[in-house]
Amino acid sequence: MCEPTAMTEQTISPDQTNGQSDEQRSESRMIAFVEQLIGGKAVKVRRQARWRPAWFVDIDRDGTLVRLHVRGDRGSDVLPFPSLQREADILTVLEAGGIPVPHVFGMCPDPEAIVMDAVVGKRDITGLTQVQQRIIADQYIAMLAKMHKLDTAPFGEIGLDIPKTPSEIALGMLNAYIPLYERTKVNPEPMIEFAIAWARRNVPLHRTRATFVHWDAGQFLQDGEQVTALHDFETCLVGDALMDLAALRLRDPAEPIGASLAHLFRRYEEESGEQIDVAALGFHTMIFGLVGAMALAGPMVKPQAGSPHFEYLWWDLMQRRAAIWALAECLGVTIERPVAPEPISTTAAPMLIMLQDLLAQLQPPSSLDRYPHYALGMMAQCLIHHDGVGAQLDRETTDDFGAILGRHYETRLEADRDLEHFVRTAGPESDRLLVQCFARQIERQVLAFAPIAGYVVGYALAPIPGRTTL
Repeated sequence: MCEPTAMTEQTISPDQTNGQSDEQRSESRMIAFVEQLIGGKAVKVRRQARWRPAWFVDIDRDGTLVRLHVRGDRGSDVLPFPSLQREADILTVLEAGGIPVPHVFGMCPDPEAIVMDAVVGKRDITGLTQVQQRIIADQYIAMLAKMHKLDTAPFGEIGLDIPKTPSEIALGMLNAYIPLYERTKVNPEPMIEFAIAWARRNVPLHRTRATFVHWDAGQFLQDGEQVTALHDFETCLVGDALMDLAALRLRDPAEPIGASLAHLFRRYEEESGEQIDVAALGFHTMIFGLVGAMALAGPMVKPQAGSPHFEYLWWDLMQRRAAIWALAECLGVTIERPVAPEPISTTAAPMLIMLQDLLAQLQPPSSLDRYPHYALGMMAQCLIHHDGVGAQLDRETTDDFGAILGRHYETRLEADRDLEHFVRTAGPESDRLLVQCFARQIERQVLAFAPIAGYVVGYALAPIPGRTTL
């Protein structure tokens, strides 16, 4: 619950609602609820500068300042476990188990939000010395290993599924995302369907121990001396502990944990008492990327109003790329990277340049609006670049799909439809060919969206130094 350096500040009394917008009235209801819950008066309210609604609220309770973080609903259909109450219950169980997490005071019903402690600290470790970073990394890994040793029964009591078989343990998150994926899917998704089929055929059956899993691991706060809290538990489950190590492989290159992966994994083995199963780790790395792509398959085709569109753009590409690179890693496939074509001028190019210039002419935004302004500028850059090379790269992918299916296609949609049908029934003999084909498709998309390539390739899979190659 790190407090960003740039905040808008306002104090709103519950009775000051005349002339307010719906958003302001919603915030006023939240403040009134928090005051009643804590038994004090709000003296400072700050909206967190990020894409989901969240606030820092300071309450004066009989002369004592109670600092709170109010975590609101993200308002998008991309999670298999959308209930904030579920996350609040998980935090309560973790706190009881000795894991440092924000204490939950209660749930605000309207707007729906978790009222919890505002923990001191921040995620970014770049300002720390190497010694401090190593200390933070070691503390985090120790906490992760401790979390993996918790009794799973209390999590079952709050409604989490407790898997019994190796398949349930390995595929718990994939199976949780299937209903969301099937409900929101719009177009054929041959790559996703292939990855789902491959995962079901290659379950690591020797993995039989189920643990509580953070899933979106690597999310913690630190104050330079110690890890102050683990946070963001909206996507958790009981499954294979290696799921969290797989997540670290994708998170660490862009959000460093504080030490090399080789060190992190050695420390995890020391803390957990178990050697890391490298092949199973590769499997779970693929699943981590796959479910992210499944969640965004629908919203990327039919965008939902109010969604963080820029984040979804690079999250989708990053996670598809991660899934395919992990599959290539598991199969020992070398990825062939296509060459970027020369841009072609289109009739839309001048208007796109005008759009970019109009954005540049806008007044400097407030602290709360600075990130949306930046996202708009990046989207404009992506549009300009994609306009020049996207059609050519898309044609190459359509021809690639046609070569596998033995016919020529005029449109990608037709090729996607037939390839999706093919991969659903294809056997292991087609795995290497399909992975190479989908990898080239993803690398072409990286070329088409070159302005955000830094976001995407920054999450390339970090290797496991000194261990057997996957």
